[in-house]
Amino acid sequence: MNLDLFDYSGTALGSISVTSENENEAVCGDFLPTPAFSVYVTLFKEFEEAVNDQLFTHVDNLDKEIESFGFYVVDPSNGMKKKIFDLQIIIGAGVSFRWAESS
Repeated sequence: MNLDLFDYSGTALGSISVTSENENEAVCGDFLPTPAFSVYVTLFKEFEEAVNDQLFTHVDNLDKEIESFGFYVVDPSNGMKKKIFDLQIIIGAGVSFRWAESS
């Protein structure tokens, strides 16, 4: 399955090629960013470094900041929009997120 990633403003940030998805588990995949994603690169790199350094309070703060951008995905095959949370993008390694309860 392929999905397109957007922020709250409707800016297309990239394409996700889903490689695994389990009910109530994270959706994982490969991420191909658009040039518009460049405004978020520093935020996701900082999040990755905080996780690696086990700076849990900083991770929580960054997670809240990431959530504030209202990321969502759209299935280009049918146009269905779905809210997501717990978005993690590791530059060059992939993406994971969870489905929000309601869209």
